[in-house]
Amino acid sequence: MNKQKLILPVTVILSVIILGSFIYTRQLNKQKSIERQQQIDIQSKETQWLLDSQIKETEAKMKIEAEHKIEADRLTEKYRGECLLMDKKNSKVFQTTYDNCDSEYCKESIEKLAFQNSGINFINPCIENKLNGTFGGSGLIKKAEKWTGEIFLNGERIADYNEFLDFFSKQDCLEWGNKQKLLNSSNSYKCGRNCGIVTYQNEDSYFICDEEIDI
Repeated sequence: MNKQKLILPVTVILSVIILGSFIYTRQLNKQKSIERQQQIDIQSKETQWLLDSQIKETEAKMKIEAEHKIEADRLTEKYRGECLLMDKKNSKVFQTTYDNCDSEYCKESIEKLAFQNSGINFINPCIENKLNGTFGGSGLIKKAEKWTGEIFLNGERIADYNEFLDFFSKQDCLEWGNKQKLLNSSNSYKCGRNCGIVTYQNEDSYFICDEEIDI
């Protein structure tokens, strides 16, 4: 009788323990499942954030590249017009030099030089040099202006450009030119902005400027 009375409480206690263990295990698994899901959500958000960042970075690069292309196209057309005008001026210089030749050898040399350094042979390298920001071009990055004093012997034939003077301002260059005119009126003078020497594949060199002002 006493044993039967003792068995019942023990059975109840064991049942409670077993049930409690089951509930605890279930809650523990549930908690772990929630934590795993939270970790998955965090990782998913991090992955999405990285993906969004990469997309934004790519879009920003594409925008910059598109803007650079638009600017490059604009400058190409601008420089094409400038180079066409320079080509016309150069042709006149070649013609004047040709007319002043006193030998057939001189005329043949000028004809060859004019053919090699006019038209497409002049314009395309001229545009490329300007786009690269060299030989008188501003390129895609604005640079400081440089003014060069040019001398034309007897008002026609350009002097040795290696001896031309460079100035920091247009006014300084113009003042120099006006003084030179008083000293030697037989020559003529110009001030060139952002001038430089272009060397072609045939190794002929030519002096060009973005702008020239007669003095």
